Amino acid sequence: MESFKDYYKTLQVHYDAAPEIIKSAYKRLMIMYHPDSLDTPGAKRRFHEIEEAFEVLSDADKRAAYHKTWLAHVTNNNAYAEIEELKLNISEPRTSDEALSNFYDALMAKSYEQAYNCLTEYDKENISYSEFEEWREAISECFEMVDYSVRFTRRILNAKIGRIKYNEVFEFAITVTDLDKINGERKTETIKKYSVFDGVTHRVCLGINSLRESTMRYRFLARQKAKYDPKAVYEHAIKRIDEATGLLSILGFEEEASKEIARYMRYNRPFSLMHISFDARGDKFVAALARLSDILKTELRINDITARFDKNEFIVLLAETRLDGAEFVKQKLLARMEREGICYKINMKLLPFEGYSCLDDAISEISKMK
Repeated sequence: MESFKDYYKTLQVHYDAAPEIIKSAYKRLMIMYHPDSLDTPGAKRRFHEIEEAFEVLSDADKRAAYHKTWLAHVTNNNAYAEIEELKLNISEPRTSDEALSNFYDALMAKSYEQAYNCLTEYDKENISYSEFEEWREAISECFEMVDYSVRFTRRILNAKIGRIKYNEVFEFAITVTDLDKINGERKTETIKKYSVFDGVTHRVCLGINSLRESTMRYRFLARQKAKYDPKAVYEHAIKRIDEATGLLSILGFEEEASKEIARYMRYNRPFSLMHISFDARGDKFVAALARLSDILKTELRINDITARFDKNEFIVLLAETRLDGAEFVKQKLLARMEREGICYKINMKLLPFEGYSCLDDAISEISKMK
């Protein structure tokens, strides 16, 4: 009697993986075990197993039929008394890039315990496994990782991460493609990640001290997946735009800024806020509002988020910009205004978004600054 074949384990994917995940895993494994790359009997056998698994799991009807058989098997099998995460065949990493690949392979397969075990001891001291698992499950309600790539960028000597000093730290650029479960779009982002050798093996640095706020935000985003009323969507879209300037309204700003905050929480990407006010009254007000709006539209980058904050105020989120970069943008805007002969009083204030629990607190703080 032919033994049962677990196609999910063959492709190293979660049993609830989306079709995009199945396809991405198939491509990656086919490259890894292709006879041209790895000419061994074991690799050839594995290559054909991967082809067989993909043939079934990539076809909706075949997968549905197979899943019933799979479910009956794992339920009756003591090794699967509780259907949880898949256990990947992850070996001890020999290099820093292998450590990161192990980590992201485990995340893609939703094998969170194995992903957690890839982290440094310092990370594990700060964040418990239950917190890590809850965080990843919250993310998976909103995003599903489709693919990733690891690219080495530099080696740093005698670097301190957290309170631990390492002889060597390896920096990588990780390009991650996620499927947004809320709107069905694919998003690709490149982030920095670090790995270290702790004297025993290579470990991944998570780089986040607290996951609580990030987890809560993803839980909130997941709740927004309710059915959309087309009329409500249209009315909401109108409210996102300030009619007088064509810039975002405060509502639109808060919604767009929440995405940047999610990136900040997830990838530790910095950003700064800029508050702009102008003193023009009477007949000059309308002209001043229009001129300043045009300057902001043309001088700021497409990924910066600009809104009319109040009658004579603007708020700008400068994406991936620290305070020194924000100061450069401020001087550029002031120079443009000077060239155009703007003579009314302009006040610009800057604030890096660091250490704030929410956007409202940061906006309140920058509004009170002189």
